[in-house]
This record gives sequence, C-alpha cells and structure tokens, in this order.
Amino acid sequence: MSHGCVYLRWKRIVALIILVGALCLSASKSEAYRVVGIEPSVDVASEFAWRDTLAEIQRRLSNLGYYRGPIDGNYSEATRHAIDRYRRRNGILDKETIWPSVLIHMKALGEAIQVQRSLKAARARQIEAARTRLLGHGAARDLISASPTQETADPTHDSSICLAAPTFGCLIDEAMESIRGVSQDRYRNWALQDLIGVLAAAGMIDSMKQAIRRLTDARLVIVSLREGVASMSASRRWRDAEATISLMPVGSDKVRALLSLARHRIAGGDRSEARITVDRAVEALSVVEVKTLRVRLSADAAVLLDEASNPRDARELLESLEATFDDDLNFEVISIVAGGYAAIGEIEKAGDLLKRVPIEHEARSGRMGMVSAMATRNDVEGVLEWAARIVSARYRTVALCDAARLFEKTGKNGIAVRLLDDAEAKFDQITGEFARDYARICLSEVREMVGDRERALELLDTVKAHDLRARALWRMWSHSRTKERDVESFQKRALEATRSADTFKRVTIWSEAAVASMEHGDEALSELFLQNAVNLVSGMHTRWWRARALSRLARTVLTINSVKASP
Repeated sequence: MSHGCVYLRWKRIVALIILVGALCLSASKSEAYRVVGIEPSVDVASEFAWRDTLAEIQRRLSNLGYYRGPIDGNYSEATRHAIDRYRRRNGILDKETIWPSVLIHMKALGEAIQVQRSLKAARARQIEAARTRLLGHGAARDLISASPTQETADPTHDSSICLAAPTFGCLIDEAMESIRGVSQDRYRNWALQDLIGVLAAAGMIDSMKQAIRRLTDARLVIVSLREGVASMSASRRWRDAEATISLMPVGSDKVRALLSLARHRIAGGDRSEARITVDRAVEALSVVEVKTLRVRLSADAAVLLDEASNPRDARELLESLEATFDDDLNFEVISIVAGGYAAIGEIEKAGDLLKRVPIEHEARSGRMGMVSAMATRNDVEGVLEWAARIVSARYRTVALCDAARLFEKTGKNGIAVRLLDDAEAKFDQITGEFARDYARICLSEVREMVGDRERALELLDTVKAHDLRARALWRMWSHSRTKERDVESFQKRALEATRSADTFKRVTIWSEAAVASMEHGDEALSELFLQNAVNLVSGMHTRWWRARALSRLARTVLTINSVKASP
C-alpha cells in the first residue's frame, strides 16, 4: 500500500474520531439541555442561556449543600449527581420534568431558608438587646447574670404520690421535676413560662425569680416579668406587682405592666392609685420607638385615665397624639386615636377622625370602638352603620356580637336578636376556618344568653375545632346554671366535645370546668372534673407537655382554693 493511501486512510480515521467525539459531546449537552428545559441549538445566545440557567442551578445546589464544584455552567458529573440528589430528596421523580420549574422550586426553597436564617439572626439580636437592657438595669441584673445550667430529672422520681392527692405545692414540684428533664431550650422555656405565671399568681416571688433565672432567652425574662405583674394584679397583690415592675427595664413591656396594674386597681375601686400608675406609664412611653405601638399604648392609657375619673387628662393625652399624625396620614394611627375617643365617650370627635380614613382601609380600632360606643348609647342604627364600615367580615361579626351582648345585659333582648340576625346574614363572607369558628362561638354564646337555645346549639354543631366547641359549651353550661335553666343539652354536648379534643387541651378544659363547678358551689362535681384532668396528666409522657399540664393543674387548684376561701 502506498504512503498516499495510508495517509488518506489515517485522515479518515481521525475525521471519524472527531465526528464521534462531536456526537458524544452533542449528546451530553442534549441531555443537559433537556434537564434544564432548553432545547439544543447551534445559536450562541441559546448556549449562553443554557449555561446561565445551569450556573444558577449550580449556585442554588451549592447554597443548599448538594453541590461543591465550580459555578461554571458546565454539565459535569458532579452537577448531575447533585441534581439527582436534589430530585430524590424533594420527591421530584419524573425524569422528563421541565427544569425551569425545578429551578423555581429551588429558588423558593432557597428563599425560605434565607428567611429562616434572617429570622434566626434577628432573634439573636433581639435576645442580645434584651440581655443588655436587663444587665443595664441593676434590679434585674441577677436574673440573667449566671448562665442557666442544664438540670437532669431524677429517673427514680415517683409522681404517683402527688397525683393521688394533688395539692398546689406538690404540683409545682412535679412541674419543676418534669422541666428538669426537657433538653431543648425552646420547649423548656415554654414550660417555665407557664410555671412562672402560676408562681406569680400565688405570690411566690422568690420561687418565681428562681424559675426566671432558668430561662435561656432574655426576651422571655422581660415577658415573664410582665405576665407576672398581670397575675399578681389580678390577685390584688399590689405590693408584689410593684416589686416585680421595679425589676423591669424601661420599655413597652414595662408600660404594659403598669397599665395592667392600673386596670386592676380601678376594678378594685382604688382610682387614686390607678391615676398615679397611669401617669408613670405615660412617662415611660417616651422610650417606645415603634410609633404605632406607642400610640396604641397611649390610647389605652387615656381610656384608663377616663375610667379613673380623670377625663380632662384623658382628652389632653389623645389630643397630643393628634399632633403626631404624619403628613401622609397614617390611617392605622388615626384609627387607634379615634378608638380612644370613642371609648371615653367623645363620639363626634371619633367620627370626625374616622372620616379621614378611606372606607377600604380596615381602621378596625376606630370602627369597632364606634360600634361599642353606639351600643353603650343604645343607638341601634349607629351600631349597624358603623359595623357596616368594618372591612373584615370576621371583625364585623364580632363587633355586632359584642354589641348584642351589651344590649342583652340591659334586658333589650329584642335588639340583641336583631343584631345577631344581621351578623349571621353576612356570615358566609368570613374566610378561614378558625375565623369562622371564632365567630360562630361568639354568636352561639349570645344566642344562648337571649334564650335561643336551639339556634345556639345549631351554631356550635358547625364549629370544627373540638376544643373551642367544648370550652364554649362549658361556658354556656355555666351560664345556664346561673340562670337556673336546663343544663342537660349543653352538658351532654360539652362532654362529647371534650373527649374529642387532644390530651393537653382536655386538661385545660376539665380544669376550667372544675373551677366553674366550684363557683356554682358544686364541690363534688368540681372534684370529679379535676380528677379527670389529673388522670390525663398521669398518662402524659412527653416531659414538656406534662410540665405545662402540671402548671395548669396547679393554677386550677390555686383558683379552687381561692373560691373555697371567699365568703
């Protein structure tokens, strides 16, 4: 064979190799094109689009921990493996899936993770800020100075002795023992908060402080102090409440605590001390940075000043809030101030302010406040007029329901029924299962109050949440006993609904029913219902749920003992 023929054959072999290589490369790219949802094309622009899309997929896979290679837009073996792993982990099993939609899936997941990371970072900043505030407040420094130590539960501990004859003291000890066995900070903190509230209500200040020191989240230290003040104030433990307020650094939580104390002082008939307490709250408002929150707390303070027989200062405080209205009209702020004016009886002023708010804006505080004020004035047409302006169907129903409740209390059952009928006529406009349940419960309870038992039960039968229905039925059962009506229909349904609720909620429901029975003087029934709750707790094994349930039982026993001791 001549050298020329050999050379020609060699050239053909090389050309064939090049052609095969090109075909293989084309096939590889074709698969990648199909994977990302772009058809193969010789167009350079399409190839760049493909590379950009694949590079974006690589970037997302890298952020999600699936891919560790270069972000180069090449469909490498590492890229293919990463895509396959992502598909399997996310249930994307169809080989022909168009991958731009999967890229959207990746983006959505990536953004969700980014939001989660942002929230975690914000939470860390808030905790550190709360810690700094507490450390800067000498009275509270010892609540967080020492790092909480992880305690361990006693594996040999026997809770059956306490649960066989539960007392307030042993239930508190049992709750603390269960908390010691909770390993995760978040769940332990939740359980501790429940216990702290009970200790505060019992006036066990030293024990409350010890429990607060176990919290790992400085924000919850402040919240627990605020809730402790509310519990102490409700029990009229004024000195304890004041001592706890002194532990709180200045801020919105301290303002809330002062207003809670003032509200309970008014209920106790001490208007003079209430006015002094409100003045202290107003002075502390200057450090609240969020304008809407500051205005809302100021409006609450104005209402309390009016209730404490100081209408002039109440009006002046609301007038000072008007001076803060922005040029661009913050409608929510205007609505809050209008609600304050309505609550102190300045109806015309409230109405004038609300005229500045477009009808499509919610303005819930102001418009619901006007409904309540009109009901107080026995102005039925005014109630209907302002209720019609409430944008949310849920809150419109609740406003009419509350107004009907006010008319029922003054013996105007016919007007109450008219308002209830009007609320039910627009009930179908309410969206969301919980919102519908909430509205149904409100309507059913007032229906029972006006004597329409049949309609009350019809409404309750449509409530989806078993625990909400059970608690409403027990309240209606209690109201029927007060009015000396037949309670059988409510009690039977209440028992059925209670059995259908989950375990923890059943503990709460039985506890509330035990307190209601004791308030009616039926000690035997109260003991039966309390025993039902105790039996449920005995069977609970998840420590943090058990700890919270034990705290609920302790609060129940505390309340029952208080009812027994009252004249």
